[in-house]
Amino acid sequence: MKPLVCEMCNSNDVVKQDGLYVCQHCGTKYSVEDARALMQDAATVKIDNKDKIRKLYEAARKANAAGDTAGAVIYYRQLQAEVPDDWEPAFYAGFLTAIDTNVANAKGAFSKVEQITATALRQIKAEWDAKPDAGSEYQAAVLDICSNVYAFSRSAHQATTESSLLENNLVEFANADMCYYVGDLVEELFPDDIKLQTDGAARCWSTGVLVVPKSVYEKKATYMDYEAKIKKYVPDYVDFMTANGGPKQAGCYIATCVYGSYDCPQVWTLRRYRDHHLAKSITGRLFIRFYYATSPTAVRLFGNIPWIRSLWKGKLDRWVARLQSQGYADTKYNDCNDMKA
Repeated sequence: MKPLVCEMCNSNDVVKQDGLYVCQHCGTKYSVEDARALMQDAATVKIDNKDKIRKLYEAARKANAAGDTAGAVIYYRQLQAEVPDDWEPAFYAGFLTAIDTNVANAKGAFSKVEQITATALRQIKAEWDAKPDAGSEYQAAVLDICSNVYAFSRSAHQATTESSLLENNLVEFANADMCYYVGDLVEELFPDDIKLQTDGAARCWSTGVLVVPKSVYEKKATYMDYEAKIKKYVPDYVDFMTANGGPKQAGCYIATCVYGSYDCPQVWTLRRYRDHHLAKSITGRLFIRFYYATSPTAVRLFGNIPWIRSLWKGKLDRWVARLQSQGYADTKYNDCNDMKA
């Protein structure tokens, strides 16, 4: 006979309580028969670990939403051992580790994200093919991955533009290439899903277009190729190339960070309010200047923290709804010429 060891957490601190054997470490309960079987050298008892897995998912997602990257990675790695075929633990354990970097090491991080994302997307594709009735679940999974990729890209771009490294342009190219790669892969794996092409692939491509350096144009052809690809799925996409060959700089920093695009219904509403209300008064123009001076730093410091983005989104959603009720439309909008675009 071997000592009674909990199969859930490997603790040997198991005490008999009210006719059951209870692990004092994790709380798993065993009947007398199960406990006796566990103590037999050749015996094994299959324990239902669904509750453990559910709690690990809850803990991992909660830690990730709170910006506790280290804690989320720990939980997701435990989940990898429990559910090795699920895309979520594999993706987040690798992705959150890869993006915990600085500008000097960013190129390596972009390459790792490409590999991790490719594995996750192909895993989702295989699962989706096996369970076609669960399409909405897998569609949401793909969009979640894309959202994480372009949020990381924008955060890295902001950090790069504020750094003084000599190879910043190379970092920006690697960043853009990551976005192009992920968008291309989504298009290749899910060619018949229009939502994934518009909200997934095209968004990744548009993020890549936005981070291309203004002062370096060796990849201008690539830039134009991807703008054409975006317009294939989003015909009214705004061409960000200016007369001198560089992209414009988006002004609604926080809203663009939250909604993932400078050209989307919510940001169109906010831009109308800016141009047709705030810009008409001295106090409003002062607010605009203050916003443009402070919001890039806020996005750089906090824009990649999920719970802060969620907080910003909640406030912006309510504000946008209020503005729309006052008549500020959410249709396509071009900025006034005297406003920062």
